[in-house]
This record gives sequence, structure tokens and C-alpha cells, in this order.
Amino acid sequence: MPIESVPAKPPLERLPSPNAETGFLPSGHFDRLAEILRTAGDRLGGWRSVYDLFDEMLDKDGHLYSVIQTRLYGVLGRERTVVPGGETSRDASIAEWVRETLEAIPGWEEALRGLLDSLAKGFSVVEIEWAYRAAAAGEAAAAPGGRVAPVRLRRRLPQEFVFDDRGRLMLLEGRDQLFWGRPGALDRARPVPPEKTMVMVFNPGPGNPHGTGLCQKAFWLHWFKKQTLKFWVIFNEKFGQPTVVGKYPSGASPADQQALLDVVESMQSDAGVTIPQSMAVELLEAKRSGTVNTYKDLVDWCNDEMSKIVLGETLTADEGRRVGSLALGQVHNLVRNEYIEFDAKALMETVNQQLVRPLVRFNFGPDVPLPRWVIDTTADEDLREQLEIDRGLIAAGVPLSVAHFYQRYRRPAPGEGERVLRFDDHNLFQYHLEFGVITINEIRRVLGLPPVAWGDGLPRRRQPLGGRGETAAAS
Repeated sequence: MPIESVPAKPPLERLPSPNAETGFLPSGHFDRLAEILRTAGDRLGGWRSVYDLFDEMLDKDGHLYSVIQTRLYGVLGRERTVVPGGETSRDASIAEWVRETLEAIPGWEEALRGLLDSLAKGFSVVEIEWAYRAAAAGEAAAAPGGRVAPVRLRRRLPQEFVFDDRGRLMLLEGRDQLFWGRPGALDRARPVPPEKTMVMVFNPGPGNPHGTGLCQKAFWLHWFKKQTLKFWVIFNEKFGQPTVVGKYPSGASPADQQALLDVVESMQSDAGVTIPQSMAVELLEAKRSGTVNTYKDLVDWCNDEMSKIVLGETLTADEGRRVGSLALGQVHNLVRNEYIEFDAKALMETVNQQLVRPLVRFNFGPDVPLPRWVIDTTADEDLREQLEIDRGLIAAGVPLSVAHFYQRYRRPAPGEGERVLRFDDHNLFQYHLEFGVITINEIRRVLGLPPVAWGDGLPRRRQPLGGRGETAAAS
């Protein structure tokens, strides 16, 4: 008797959430920092949330701010374009419209920087303000009411939001918006409408939709450096200059003692002082068993570790304290370029999925091939190597499109009918000139130059005879 096969069915039910009672995902990844804020927040600076702490770290730690800005502007400094989603002329015109629309948004650059703020803090939110506008001349027919386009992109504070157990972004209402480890009640939060915001999350994990920012990873290094600097300043005040000791004879009046004290205090800033002969002033050198390098070495170590956390290397961020080989420097720069490429891909995915997709769907419908907002992540140092590879592929007979070369080497493609320069143009003119088949004025006319009085005659030409060149006058 044949046995009928039963199609397998996938499990459709969800696993229960560990925080189903409150509706919020747990924030255990911030438990330690949250405990510090709860128990000592007022004493340590009055931080209301970890994001207040992160803001202070970036504001007061110059090295941490510098390396994070290096990583951000490594992405923002790259060239950007919009690539059509298809091969038709309509696809190209839609891509061009998307590019012009994005570049016309007020605060577009600041919005991109706001999204990349997730690298430091874990996640970032940018609000999209949509509005209708009339279609411009030459555009395809607009939707009822006109084209839909963002008229403003507003950076929002991450402490204004929280994620529920389904990963939805929730807006917390009221001033006491969020204290990590003690989120507000669910009835005080409301879900953010779809396509109202762009949300970029850095390094999320299971049960952690808020991401893990670089400031969180660098917190203890920042804390150690902060305490070290405090003791370093005390050390410099104590041992950086000698202590001034004033001596007065026994029986000196209180007025004389006060006068001597004024002299001692003035010696901290004045180059010279006068005192009575009966009094004396000495400089007492402080003896110390430690060394000032102890503090500096610890600060340098903290800075190096921060550079590794943010950039993955140290040679592009230190102040020349160590000498590395050229090969090692190239390796470190390659690591930095890999970080830039990773961040650029994350930013492209956020913009394409959360801004370009609804922008195209609102104006052209859901069936249009989506154009892609693209960041050029090609490192300048790689172009020469890529050129050698492309030459080898062409020599091996591998067909490559001309568009590939314009895109790869970031050169604009010439327009239709536009004059272009080619590798053999100079050689071609030189050949015709030497063999007397073209005049000087003919060359000048091609180059768009006015003729000259002596340019109509044929020049002396070179005629190769028997493998050797021989110069003869033109007939």
C-alpha cells in the first residue's frame, strides 16, 4: 500500500518574550551603566540616562570625539549618486528625480550625520516630514495633490524612544522619557507611524534592538582616563613648581607676617619681589618617588584602546608616538577602509529602505524598480591596483562595459556630441603633421583655435626610407 507523503509545515508560532508583561524588550545590556546612574548619577554629574552620559563623553573626551568623527566623516566624505533600478529611460528619469529630491531636502547632510550618530550611541532616529508639492515641468503625471517629498528631516534624541517586544519603535510621552533599566509604562508610549522615521541601529543583538554603541564600549576607558587626568593635574600642581617658604624672625609683628605672606603669594606670578633684610624666602623642591610618565602612559594606553574600539587600529589616530613600517601603516589604513565600507553599507540600507522606497512608492507606485542611493566606497589607494587588474582582464579577452570604467574610476561620462580627449589624439595629430597630410590651421580649427597667417602651408614631412627617416621639403 503506497504511503502518501505529507508536506512539511513550518512552525508559525513565536517564542514567548522574556518581558511580555511590560511589552518592552529588556535592556540588560545597559544594566551596569544604569546601576551606576541610579546609585551615583547625581554625584557623578546628574546624568538622567546613558545618552546624557554618552553626550558628555563626546563633549569632554577629545580623543574619543576625534576618532568617532574620523569614522563618521570617512563615510560622509565619499561621493554619492543614485543608480537606476532598471534599464529603461523611465527608470533613469526616476533615479534622477530621486537624486534631485534628496539633495534638495534642507538639512540633508545633517540628517545623514544624525543617522551615523548610531555608531556612538547604539541607535539614532531621524523624523521625516512629508508634504505635497506640484510636479515640475517635464515630470511624469503627479499623484493627486502633487508629488510627495520630504520637506524636512529632523534629528531626534534617542532617549525619546524605546522599542517594544516586537521591535516596534515607540515614542515616549512626557518629560521623564526614559531611564535605562526603568522604562516608562507602556501606556505612556505610542507606536511611531510607519515611514515616519528613519532608524539606524548599530550592532544590534538578540533582545537588544537598541544597539550597542561605541561610547558604551569605551565607557570604562573614558572613566579611567578621566580619573587619571584629575590626579595628573594634582601631581603637576604639587610637583611642577617648588614651594615658596618665607621665614621671619621671632617676635615679628602680625603686620610683618602678613606682609611676608603677601610676598610669598606674589612670587607665584611676579618675576621679582622685595623683602626686609631681616626676612628670608626659600624655594623648597618637592621630592617625589614616582614619575610623570606613569600618568601619561596610562592616558596614552586608554587612547590607544579607544582607537582600536572605534577604528580597529592606532596608526591613523595617534600623534606619532611610535614609528611603524610603511607596510604596517598600509595594513592599518586598509582596516580603516573596511570600517568605512561597513558603515557606508549600513547607511545605504537605511536610506534606501526607509526613505527611497516610500518616496518612490508614494509617487510612482509599488511596481517600479527601486533606484538605489549609493556611496562610493572605493579607496583612493586601490585605484592603481584596480587599473592593473582591469588591464589584465581586457588583455585576457574579458568584456567590460565602458560604464564600468566611468563608475570604477569616478570620472564623468561625456555627453552626446561633447568633445572628448583620447589617448591617441596627440599621436594622431603628430603623425599627420610629420608626414605633411595636415596643416597647422587644420589642426587649430579642430581644436577650436583661430587660424594663423603661416598655418596654411604643409610642414616639412618625414619620409622613412629603408628603415631610416629622411627629411624632405613638402612639394
